[in-house]
This record gives sequence, structure tokens and C-alpha cells, in this order.
Amino acid sequence: MRPEAVAEIQRIRKRYPRSRSAVMDALRIAQTEHGGWLPPEAFREVADALDVTPAYCHSIASFYDMYHLEPVGEHVVEVCTNLSCALAGAQAVLDAFASELAAAVAERSAELDRRITLTSDEWPADRLGTLERNILRIGVYELEEGNVPREVAINEAVVLAKRYASDDAARLVNGILGRIARDQEAA
Repeated sequence: MRPEAVAEIQRIRKRYPRSRSAVMDALRIAQTEHGGWLPPEAFREVADALDVTPAYCHSIASFYDMYHLEPVGEHVVEVCTNLSCALAGAQAVLDAFASELAAAVAERSAELDRRITLTSDEWPADRLGTLERNILRIGVYELEEGNVPREVAINEAVVLAKRYASDDAARLVNGILGRIARDQEAA
């Protein structure tokens, strides 16, 4: 971390009777310093600044959704889904996002299927399972639109395939989307 960030953590630390009470503020500063996420060295840096252990810092960060333990895109959109937010209509935001994405993918499904077929060594997209095909369509759409970082688009698709299909489906999705991403980089 930059010396200015460490100095800011030290200023915040002085506000509290116990240094460990400043850990959430310190993690927020460290996350900003590390490009929006907390790599392992961030926990060591915060721990050193507050005289706590890196494990303590990690335990706090892993409990709260506002801390990211993996790299994230430039813009992170999060929708609160707890009871208070649900009562205020948060589900409508998620539904609108999902509907917009589904409509965009459906509109381009023939084009996306051609891309999947070409990339999967001429294995026709229509021979894939419905779930795998639709996960791939979303992944290809996100890769081609460029609104989602490549790593995030691929990772999300693989997670969906593992969760709702199988490990084999996840490997297939990873292979096809990885090849498309490499083709895009080469172009």
C-alpha cells in the first residue's frame, strides 16, 4: 500500500480504544489500494498496520459482502437482497436485469449458436444440453459485448455450469469460452 494509505489507517486507528476496531475501515482502504479487491498481501498489510493477525482481517472480510476476495470488474453492481431491501422492491431490479440480458441473448441466439458451433470443433450447439447451451450463449454474449471483463464472464459461466449442470459441463463451458477469449485477444 502507498504510505499515504498506511498513514490514513493509522489516523483511523487512533479513533478507537482498541486497534482491531478499525479493521473495517482499514480493509476498505486496502481494497481501494489494491484495485477493488483484497489479495492475500492486503491482509498482511492491514494486520501490520493494526497489530492484529492476517487471519483476523480475513475473517472480517470474508463475513461482509462489501469486501471482495477475488478480482472484480471496474464497475461492480450489487443489489441488496436482505428482507428490508426485498420489501422495498430489490427483486424488481434483479428481474429487470435478468429480463434485459435474456432478451438480448434470445435476440442473438442464432448468431451465438453459430459462434459456439465454430468454436467447439463443429459440434453443433443444438446437440448441447439446453442448460449448457444457454450458459454458453450468455457467456459468449458477455464476451462479445465487452461490458464484462473476460475473466468474470468465463468464471460466472463456469460457476453456473458447476452449480446447475455438472463438472463436465463446467469444463466444456470453460474450454469453449476460453477459446473464444483467446481468439478475441489474437484479433
